[in-house]
Amino acid sequence: MVLASNAGGETIALQLTRRLTGRIVNAVAQLLEKSSSAAQHAPAEMRDDMILLEHQGALQSRASATSPEAAASGEAEPVPKKLVRPPQLVQTISITTHPRSFALVIKGAKQDLAALSVSRMDLHRILETIRRVADKANWQISIDASWLMPEDSEVVLN
Repeated sequence: MVLASNAGGETIALQLTRRLTGRIVNAVAQLLEKSSSAAQHAPAEMRDDMILLEHQGALQSRASATSPEAAASGEAEPVPKKLVRPPQLVQTISITTHPRSFALVIKGAKQDLAALSVSRMDLHRILETIRRVADKANWQISIDASWLMPEDSEVVLN
């Protein structure tokens, strides 16, 4: 469950399915790969490393309002006692790229549930949070991006 708040402080609970979560993780990882100018200019064998460094930098950055450690840890925040409406099942998430940001629109069965504009670094943080929460739920999501699973990769020092 994801909690979203508007400027007025109203909170809505968004529920993601395992299948949609897997698709989101892989689609966002692919989007970050394709939209990275640093990775596009790097030699092919170094592109994953460039994205991984960018990802790690985003997670260590203190630019967000909450600490990256808390956001990336997957720790659930308590659900507010009074939600604007009952939890809503997310049907689709569309992402539009802009030169300096990404626009996300989260849609339910009948209406848009939430919309936000995030920086590239924030998109990395969102991706990591969703991935860690899915891991914590033991959903065993198949991740296509090798750079997103650095603990599974072997490090070779020359």
